[in-house]
Amino acid sequence: HPERILGHFGLAITSRVEQAGEEADLKVWYGFPDRARQSLVAVGSRETSQAIVLHYGEGLWTVAPYQNESLAVDEVEQARHLRSFGLRRALFLWPHGFDWHGEGTTRTAELGEIGGEIALLQAVLHEDDERPHTLRVLSDDGRVLATMRDVRWNKTPDRYGRHWPQELTLEEAGQILWKENIRTVIGGRFVDTFFVPLDRRGNVVGTPVVTARVVDLPAAHWTFMKVPEKTGIEQCLRLADAAIAARLEREPGAPLDRSPILALDGGGRPTGFWLSSPADEAPPEGWTERPAQTALGVYLTGPEAFGTGVRRTLGRAASDRGWTHAALLLRVRPQGEVPRGAEALLLAQEH
Repeated sequence: HPERILGHFGLAITSRVEQAGEEADLKVWYGFPDRARQSLVAVGSRETSQAIVLHYGEGLWTVAPYQNESLAVDEVEQARHLRSFGLRRALFLWPHGFDWHGEGTTRTAELGEIGGEIALLQAVLHEDDERPHTLRVLSDDGRVLATMRDVRWNKTPDRYGRHWPQELTLEEAGQILWKENIRTVIGGRFVDTFFVPLDRRGNVVGTPVVTARVVDLPAAHWTFMKVPEKTGIEQCLRLADAAIAARLEREPGAPLDRSPILALDGGGRPTGFWLSSPADEAPPEGWTERPAQTALGVYLTGPEAFGTGVRRTLGRAASDRGWTHAALLLRVRPQGEVPRGAEALLLAQEH
């Protein structure tokens, strides 16, 4: 569902960048909340020579110069592009679009889960106008992954009273990627297909409609295993898979559910995972009985598809029914299944 930020459903940004002594024209478009498109073409070259990156929901693709076929990017490149899109969005919407916290000249916000870990934003502000001169993406252990530094802002606001960045330097992994001069920033609204490659538009059309259904969970025996703070969904899932495999290795015939169940806090970050066995079997030592429960569920293509939109869908469905929230879970299909589907569950009860 489109979101309006600063009165706009999206932004179109054009820049001239200097990269390794060469100049190129950069165009970046955003559709809020989870759409982006970038094109980069050498100055004086034909438009067909542009390199394109497209981001639509959980999908991220590249189109190479002079090519029509899009390619889904690997995990490493996906993380790099998502950090770049998130960093630019945070700068151009400052201080909107993210929940910033802090005092003095430093502010922090959560960018979201990228590459299996929670990425953070850190802004360092000018003392006189409280706009950032440096904006960074940090890993959950504090490593600097990408930086926009030496940010200079327009002194004269546009007709809506908005100041925009005018110059910046982009760094990745400590190396300067390019120096950038921003030419125009225009608010607007773009159709969904603009953020989807031409060769995939028959498969991805519009914003997927996500609906919640009522799920009856049978009684079972459960045990909970806590994970460290700032553990991402992918990391937690790996820990849960390892725990299931270890138990089955010790007890090959154990009546164990092969589907791990991740426990999530209100922000969607894992706090631990549950292992489950049928209620009609003798419970393993130390496990507790969980009675039959009712939940609201949303099917997902995989655990990586869980996000803010899913939480909102579940929350609205619970509110519409007058139910109170008890817990947020992510149940994932057993390891080895392809595709490895998942289901977000909101345990709920009627008032």
